[in-house]
Amino acid sequence: MNALGLQAPVWKQVDAVVVGGSLPAVAAALAMAGRGLQVQLVTDRPYCGEDVCATLRLWQRGPGVAEASPPLRELAGALFGAAWSEGLAPTPLRVKTLLEEALLAAGVEFLYGAFPAMVLRSVSGQPAGILFAWRDGFFAVRSRLVIDATAQGLCARAVGMPTAGRDDSTPVEWVTIGGLPESVPDGFSCRVLPEFRWHKRGGGKRVAAQLFVGRAEAGLGGVAALLEAEARLRERLWYPGAAMQAERPFWGPGAGGQAAPADGALCDGRLWLAGPAGAGTAAAAAAFDEPVAALAAGHRIGLSAAGPVLAEAIAAREWDEGWRFTGMGQFGPSCSPLDSLIMALGASGFREGVEELLRVKIRALSAEDAFSHHRAVAEACERLGLRGLAPDLAALLQRPGMQGHAFTTLGAALAGTPAGATDTSTRERSLRELHLARALFRCGDHNGLGRAILERYARDLRGHYARHARAVLATAEQPA
Repeated sequence: MNALGLQAPVWKQVDAVVVGGSLPAVAAALAMAGRGLQVQLVTDRPYCGEDVCATLRLWQRGPGVAEASPPLRELAGALFGAAWSEGLAPTPLRVKTLLEEALLAAGVEFLYGAFPAMVLRSVSGQPAGILFAWRDGFFAVRSRLVIDATAQGLCARAVGMPTAGRDDSTPVEWVTIGGLPESVPDGFSCRVLPEFRWHKRGGGKRVAAQLFVGRAEAGLGGVAALLEAEARLRERLWYPGAAMQAERPFWGPGAGGQAAPADGALCDGRLWLAGPAGAGTAAAAAAFDEPVAALAAGHRIGLSAAGPVLAEAIAAREWDEGWRFTGMGQFGPSCSPLDSLIMALGASGFREGVEELLRVKIRALSAEDAFSHHRAVAEACERLGLRGLAPDLAALLQRPGMQGHAFTTLGAALAGTPAGATDTSTRERSLRELHLARALFRCGDHNGLGRAILERYARDLRGHYARHARAVLATAEQPA
């Protein structure tokens, strides 16, 4: 590949490349990997968690782990829950290790010491990957998505996206560990943080941590000027007796520049900004100020960014070999590759063009198709609340063989159950009808068909079907 006048080899071709190793970067990578995307993370640091480890901002003051969404609760708890329940900060090494383990468990590959050089463009001009510098030269990663989670918004700046501005009076925080300063520089305040206890075998060592808060000149000339400003700041805030300083300060939003949305900015549907560089106001920056909030913000961006890629993949595929309900020994995913993509799209929250995309898939289904295909489209429609697809779901339910599988009388159960102790066809047909009726009902219904089917199943002799149908109907009767 020819880029920057160089012949750079294509190192990887993936669905998404995440640039940066911050908490939002890791959370976005995990979210996209969980939706079936192949993800590559690259960062110039030799570790992940730079936004809390490099700055030593290892505290959690906000709502905390208990308020984290279920997909993040386990990771957030491992990172910040156990330590802070005892009033202690986790060590940087613990944070770095847990983030690496989470990426490895999710199948996300990562590369350290990789410096982004430019954003690659497709023939149509959309972002299509990155060129990065590594110890062996320049390499390219081709991807359908680029997530910029760098502190400075390097990729976003390269393509002209809005980033948070910094001026000559930008909020800044700097952590120093050990000793006590004899005086505090003008324009700064200093307070002692809760004592850090570095977890070591044989007991922890208690050290004092100082948090300097103030405003400083951040430099308006890009990354180089910012690094020079950080060097000046380091000299101002050093004092005799300090054991160590943070690797870098934490810069708040300045007054200059354009304010990008707090939950990421979309460029041509291909490049997302996931970090404080996209926060132009204090309120927007709050989404990345606390560790658990930063994880949640990255997770939301990852889900949203995955949507267009999933939609493209679904549009390019025809219905494949699905899974038919099987009892007594079904193992594996119980769905096809296309089913997985459709269900992931439903979980992503992405809606642009999805109604027409799923309409094509729904209209190709009939009673002859596998149960997993019907379940996939029903789940996606329901989770996205696609009311425009209610007529299509109703039309599918009115096709031959799709209705009439509720057993409301003993005679119907005897007549509808095939001979054989291991037959599961009745369960497949009933579950298919129930899944589609529930999706139709929750998408606004069409001529009362969804409600009518659910009311039949509410009288079904099979208690688990009846209880489920009654519970779905009850949700519509509860006051808003």
